[in-house]
Amino acid sequence: MTHDGLKNYVLKVLGLESDSGGRRRVGHLLLDHRWQGRMGDLRFDPEAFPDVNGTMGMLRYSTVFEGKS
Repeated sequence: MTHDGLKNYVLKVLGLESDSGGRRRVGHLLLDHRWQGRMGDLRFDPEAFPDVNGTMGMLRYSTVFEGKS
């Protein structure tokens, strides 16, 4: 899992891609363990997510994640 892979998945799931006809879906996004550098350390993999703040911003922008900015 990487930032770009996650972004593409979020756009597809929410119906935000250009061919969705403007229909936005509502739901939840559940990430499996592959976002972590080592399973159980609860830290983003720095190689897959070099800009964690950028990834979180992308999720906030897409309204998937309702956290504090």
